[in-house]
Amino acid sequence: MLVRSSLLALCLAASAAPASAQLVSSEPLQQVDPWGVGWLGQADGALPADIWRNTSAAALGPVLSSIDPANASPAARQGLRRLMMSAARSPTDGAELIPDRLRLLEGLGETQRADDLRSRFSTTEWGAGGEQRAAAFALLDGRARSQCARIADMPAGDEAWMPARALCYAIAEDYDAAALLGEQAAGSDPDGAAWLLSAIEYKREPAGRAPSARYATPFQTAVTLTTGLPADMDALANVPADIAELILRNPAAPLQQKRTVLPAAVAGGRATAADIAELLKPAEDEDAPPEGSVQAALVAAANAEATPSDKSTAYAAALATAERPALFHLAALALRPALADLEPVENNADHAALFMRAALAVGDPELASKWRTAIPSGEDADLWQVARLDIASALAGAPPEDLQSAISTFVAASPLAEDAERPDGRTARTVFETRLTETSRALFLLTGSGRPLPPEARALLSDLRTAGAGVSDPALMRAQAANNAEAPGEAALAALSLIAVDPSTQSYIGLADALTQLRGAGMGGVADAIALEAMQLHKTF
Repeated sequence: MLVRSSLLALCLAASAAPASAQLVSSEPLQQVDPWGVGWLGQADGALPADIWRNTSAAALGPVLSSIDPANASPAARQGLRRLMMSAARSPTDGAELIPDRLRLLEGLGETQRADDLRSRFSTTEWGAGGEQRAAAFALLDGRARSQCARIADMPAGDEAWMPARALCYAIAEDYDAAALLGEQAAGSDPDGAAWLLSAIEYKREPAGRAPSARYATPFQTAVTLTTGLPADMDALANVPADIAELILRNPAAPLQQKRTVLPAAVAGGRATAADIAELLKPAEDEDAPPEGSVQAALVAAANAEATPSDKSTAYAAALATAERPALFHLAALALRPALADLEPVENNADHAALFMRAALAVGDPELASKWRTAIPSGEDADLWQVARLDIASALAGAPPEDLQSAISTFVAASPLAEDAERPDGRTARTVFETRLTETSRALFLLTGSGRPLPPEARALLSDLRTAGAGVSDPALMRAQAANNAEAPGEAALAALSLIAVDPSTQSYIGLADALTQLRGAGMGGVADAIALEAMQLHKTF
């Protein structure tokens, strides 16, 4: 009775909670095939229902188990997301693969979808605990009071609910009851229970020794935040996108922790430009943001007294200093409204190519077109750079009127041109060699993405050299074999397993071969997005 009554205040406080805050029913839904459960409509990119035709668990298992979404590029993760979230007919013996499907869904930032699948098949070994996991997610997303009220109604002796009940008592500051339940939960997970007890004790006595912060699951993240454990910034920076979003929106999360998870949330499509502006807005006790930072650019954008020239300079500085793809994407997304408001004029023409790259990075072809028209032309035009941006636009789904002409111009203005000469001087030679590499890369990416090359470009391919980490020939042949067998899901999965976090670090010949296999599996849009990543929009060449 003591344990039960100490939650009464929380239960009463939550009695007016909306229906949306209720837990998913523990009754399993009548489903026959777990692969038939999906969460994408046709407008969301759902794949065909027979995507797993002509394959089996024996063929798919080794590939599925080898994939870690954290080691894939954002575009490759989107491809994996479509494969894992589309409703489809099961491959042969496909039930054996569901634990890996759940693992990938969680790694892709789709924990709620994984928990939904578990709740539909709660009598299976892999479906156990789905309701408890969903409750943990709700504890993290700001519904702690309503969820604790529901958790209080769960069977008192159910060991599966004891960790969540213990945390709820800690939230209610009934630490003795929390410790009692935490000890009772030790039977199934001694390490987890010990960590939970240490976190609860730290909430009771913050001057004591704090256990390490954990973010591997929604429940661990909820415990970390609600008990006030000191953050592990390295671990925090690598949380899945959905957990990153929950931390962004959790009132208990300190500002610095929210800023740390911001790139993960942005990369997973879980944060907007408004979210970034709100989180990066300098606090009253903060110093002025450093020049060249996204914060400084946002301050300039909000400054009614700043001139268009000052704003353009600040935006360009923030984008130019974002040296990694994820940071460039974050800066581009943050500044997207500002770039839309800024009018192209002569005094910002030098930044037009950079602003166009930013627009392409966030998938805004209309904004990219606006800045494309502002890029200087005539005798001083950098024809190689302009043509390269036209090629990038094609990969982004907004091709120029004459892509063949753009490719021809690109080659003619490159170090591959027949009359090109290697220049003197260290800086000039560096630019020459870099553009030689990037011209070769672009031609192979165009080929891998299925774009026809003009004759003069095709004639160059056999003499070009590649650079970067090799892509396994046997693994490529495995994807080709799956395509030959008309097993598109298997082929797509095999090809996606070859894509690195940063595709530009890979051999562009091998990468082009992987893109060819993705196209053969019906995922040409994903192939284009990966090719665009490899074009390195964050860099100026």
